Amino acid sequence: MSGVRFKFFWLALVPLLATPHLAAADAGPSFDCAKVKPDSVEETICADDNLSENDSDMAQIYGAILAKTASEKREQLRLEQKAWLMKRNNCAKQAQGNAKTCLRDAYQMRISELETKLRTLLAASAGPPKVYRNEEWGFELEYPDIATQTDTFRSHYAGPAEFPGKSVVGFVYRPNGDSYPDITLRIAVNPGQSKDDACNPLLLSGDEEPNTGQKDAYETINGNRFYVQKRCAGAMSQSACTVNYTTFHNRTCFCLQDYSATTGSLPWMENVLDDAYGQQMSDILKSFRFLDAEPKAAGASSSTTAVPALNRKDPGTNP
Repeated sequence: MSGVRFKFFWLALVPLLATPHLAAADAGPSFDCAKVKPDSVEETICADDNLSENDSDMAQIYGAILAKTASEKREQLRLEQKAWLMKRNNCAKQAQGNAKTCLRDAYQMRISELETKLRTLLAASAGPPKVYRNEEWGFELEYPDIATQTDTFRSHYAGPAEFPGKSVVGFVYRPNGDSYPDITLRIAVNPGQSKDDACNPLLLSGDEEPNTGQKDAYETINGNRFYVQKRCAGAMSQSACTVNYTTFHNRTCFCLQDYSATTGSLPWMENVLDDAYGQQMSDILKSFRFLDAEPKAAGASSSTTAVPALNRKDPGTNP
């Protein structure tokens, strides 16, 4: 949905193919360069900082996957990794002077494959989503167990135009307490006789953001058309993006706000895991539906959060 995500989660890492040495990121490859053979593929990797970093990155994500893989499936994963190592070595030996280019491409492809595998594993290991249902405002959505429901919101320094209504509920992923990353998805409402009365016109404009070239668009979520406005900003080592999904339904303006922020001085592996968990947070917005819409297919989670009645006559202010 929003495209930019920053979430962090530590997993126990195990050595690549049970090798006793696993270097930290930016400290060299996953093996001991002092023990490599002359004219070997490993020597080529040790002599190149970028390839050393690639090898370390690949080893970390492979270790994370191995740690999350069921014991009866680990041997198959090890065999796949051994096959890739043989393919990597053969490529480098046959490259005829382009060994570094061949190795770089091989590592990038393998890292991409492993990232996809990790996302799949994390999604499969997550429990069934919970269901938040709001009878007063007539909508429901699903949220993962990594998210915490909240009614307290921070001020966001990066974002499109302010929404004029009241925030009803939010879902937060802040694994490090009050520090980064900060992922907040919140639902705000504002009643009115028409779209112009209830919605901030700036949230429904098609203008291009001055100086950034960030264009707005429309997106359909479960049969309902939302106007999408995305803005990103950065200061020093911090960055943030806010995406507003706005629609007018049953004489009420709804704004689904997706906010994410982080700092750039974090280990590579944490960013990989961040992306994996970020997809689970994005799925909250994908599940949003109005209660007067077509019923969803059977098999949805039965875990439901009750909500108190709200006063439609007093939309309040945006927190």
